[in-house]
Amino acid sequence: MTRRRQKMILWAVAPVGLLLLAVCIRVSTRPSAGPQMGFGLVRTDFGFALSVTNSATIPLGLEILNTELKDAQGRVNTSTGTIIGPPKTRFLTLSPNETVQVNRIDRPLTPLSLRFTIGYSWDAGSLRNAVSSVVSRVPGSWLPRWFSEWLKKNGWIDGRCHRLNTGPWVAIGVDT
Repeated sequence: MTRRRQKMILWAVAPVGLLLLAVCIRVSTRPSAGPQMGFGLVRTDFGFALSVTNSATIPLGLEILNTELKDAQGRVNTSTGTIIGPPKTRFLTLSPNETVQVNRIDRPLTPLSLRFTIGYSWDAGSLRNAVSSVVSRVPGSWLPRWFSEWLKKNGWIDGRCHRLNTGPWVAIGVDT
């Protein structure tokens, strides 16, 4: 085959290949709100506990828990923690409709408000799992921060889609 003929074939095949790649990426990145994680405060003997429910039809991994406490003067104190699951895992898995209590707040001495932020994730699917093994090898410093965060949120880094769910401020008092 002549060099000119090879170039013609390449120019004919390349757009078709790029089109197929674009279709695969578009299908695998369709926007979705993702599954929902519900949570609320439960009164206990010692104060309050955070109850988390998997409202989705698939297992969700509970990853991050932030607690924000606001005092009467409006100062906010944030407590960040990682939820520890079974050994050798990065998260605690909740089956569909499963509920767990993950944090406890002692009864306050003064009235205050609080809110929780929960980070959770789910399996992104076989295509993203396969691609993530390659994408995760790219040094993070090579990519803009917003793009790295988008890749992680949509499952292109570790094969898991990630979301945050922040609840409303809830006032709790000494006598509640």
